[in-house]
This record gives sequence, C-alpha cells and structure tokens, in this order.
Amino acid sequence: MTFFAFTHSEAVENRQRLRDLERHGLRVDRLAKENLRPGAVAGAGLDWPNYDGRRLTKAYADFKKRNDVDPRKGAQLLHSIGVGVSPRWIKETGDLHDPANPRNVQVFDAAIAWVKSFAGHDAIISARMDLDEEGGGWVDVYFAPIREQKYKRRSQTKPVISVNKCLEETAVSLGYPKGSHYSALNSSWATYAQQHLDPAIERGKPGRDTGKEHLTPRQYKAEQEWKKKAAAAEAAEQTALDQKSFLETATLHVAKEREELKQSHEDAAKTLLEIFTDPHLDNLKPKPPSGRWGAPSSIAAKVNKLGPLMGAILKVLEAISTKMAELRTRLDAIVEREQQLDQAIGELAGVKDRLKAEEAQAVERARALVRPAEDLAPMEDPSPR
Repeated sequence: MTFFAFTHSEAVENRQRLRDLERHGLRVDRLAKENLRPGAVAGAGLDWPNYDGRRLTKAYADFKKRNDVDPRKGAQLLHSIGVGVSPRWIKETGDLHDPANPRNVQVFDAAIAWVKSFAGHDAIISARMDLDEEGGGWVDVYFAPIREQKYKRRSQTKPVISVNKCLEETAVSLGYPKGSHYSALNSSWATYAQQHLDPAIERGKPGRDTGKEHLTPRQYKAEQEWKKKAAAAEAAEQTALDQKSFLETATLHVAKEREELKQSHEDAAKTLLEIFTDPHLDNLKPKPPSGRWGAPSSIAAKVNKLGPLMGAILKVLEAISTKMAELRTRLDAIVEREQQLDQAIGELAGVKDRLKAEEAQAVERARALVRPAEDLAPMEDPSPR
C-alpha cells in the first residue's frame, strides 16, 4: 500500500494573522468550533513544548526575547508549515485520534525534528497536532529561522529572523532553484519521512503535474463542506424552479377557471335578471303540501339553466311565491271588504232616498191638513173705521 507525505506553507506577515492562528489553536474561533469532532474535547492533541505554545503571541514574544532577535525590516514575522502523512498509515497501529497511538507520536516528533534539521535547533516557536477534528496525521509547526545579517560598509553582523534566507538555503541544498521553496520543502519532508517513518511513504505529486490543487486536510474539509452546501443550494434552486413552474401552470389554470367562473356568473346574473323580470313572475304559486312545486314554463326553463344555483333560486322563488300568495290573500280580503262597503253604501243611499220620499209625503200630508182650517177662519175687515 502506498502512503503519501505532504506539506503546506504559509508566511505569517503581521500580528493580526498571528492572533488569528493563536485563536484557532486555542479553539475559540468559528472555524475551530465548526470542525470540532462530535464527542471530542476541544484542544485535545499533542503539543510542543506544551499547551502554552498555542498562545502564539506570547510564545513568539518569548522567542524573540530569549534569542534577542527581530525579523528583518519588512520581512515575515515567522513561518507556519503543516506537515502530514496519509491518515491510513496512522490507522494501521490504532485510532487516528488517539494521542497514545505510536504513529501519531512518531509523526509529531518527526515533523519537529525535520523542521529543526533545516531551520535550526532553536528555530521552533511551537508545534501542535490536533486530534479533536475529523482528519488526522497533520502537525502544525511555527518556526522563525535565525540567520546572520551583514550590513553594507560594516564588518559586523547581527542575528535576525530571516525565513526567506532559510528557505532559499534549503531549496538550493536540494538542487532546486531559488524561489522553489515550497516544492523543496515537500521533497525534503517526503525524504525525511521515508528515512525515519516508513519507506513506503512517497512524495505527493505536485499540483503542476496533476493539474489539481493540493489542499491541506482543513482546506479539503472546507472544500467538501462547500461542495455539500453548493449541492444543497443547487437542489434547493431546482426545487424552487420546479415549484415556480408548478405555480405558473397552476396560475394559468386558476386564470382560466376564473374566466370561466366569471362568464358563468355573468350568465347566471343574466338568467337571474330574466327570471326576476319575467312578466309571469306574478303567477308563481306556493308548493302544495304534497306534489311538485310548479312555476310558469318560462321561469322553470330559466331556473333549470342555473345548474348549482337552481336549488337556491328555487328557495328564493318559493319564498316569493309564498309572500305573493299572502299578498294576494290580503288583496282579496281588501277587495271583498271594498265590495261589502260598496254594497253598504248602496243600501244606505237607498235608505236615504226612501227617507227623503217619506219626508216629502209627510210634508204634503201636513199641508193637506192645514189647508181646510185656513179656509173656514173669518177674514178681518180691511177698511178703516
């Protein structure tokens, strides 16, 4: 079985980046919390010289004070290098996340020893092997190589932190041209791992040969997470598009049904108007206790056109017919009363005429009785005495 050795380098150029690396090592940043393996204790792993090395800001300050050095003007403060082997190699002797797994210890010690071999015995600031994440077989080493700096027109030298000079020396010593620092480091670590860990370990192929970008375990996990999120987003987008298509189709159906319903309502309204303005509406009669409710044929034909509304219209028409029957009954009673009054008035007129005739006869009889008496009475002498 073939195993691979690989590295990932990063220049730490300012204190902000130094603080970011410190927060990640102490497991207080968002990425560390997201990458925490279920059930794992945050910060579990192997540390050099001890856990305090994760406080990079203080460790770096102590390193400079201890060695009385500073970085060259404008140069990087220190260098971060990830050193790893295939997790499968570690799993051959135990759990990938077990700090007591001998191969975890071997990789951790070998990574530190290898960096010392080219950077200097006192160049390492701190190192750690995180065992609280899903991945494994990875060691983060922070180092600041000390080199002598010569001053122009001066004979004396001064020790300074010079990462670039160290990396150039390493590249040239391995037969690489200047500027090929990271390729040289990959080759150097692979050779060291073959010699001190397992001859079966090989150097991973460079990205320029495979056409692929080589990623750290953390970058690989982030990439996989991104792919999952991208796939989920794509699926969500497709679902949204499908829903949009469904809604558009449903909208067309609803619009069609709405138009049909509108036309149906217009037709129903027109029929209702025809029903309630039908000249035969007065001929409606209430439904008898037994038998079918009837209506003039012109109204019945129009009611039958209303379909679902027919029942409701029949109830309305039945109510109208009942009300109209009540009105007709009341009207008939009024007409009958009027006729009775007319008859009474006629009879009173006859009585009045009879009374007048009787009165005239009585007056005439009275005159007849008075007339003889008037004839027998003496007349007074109208002449003067």
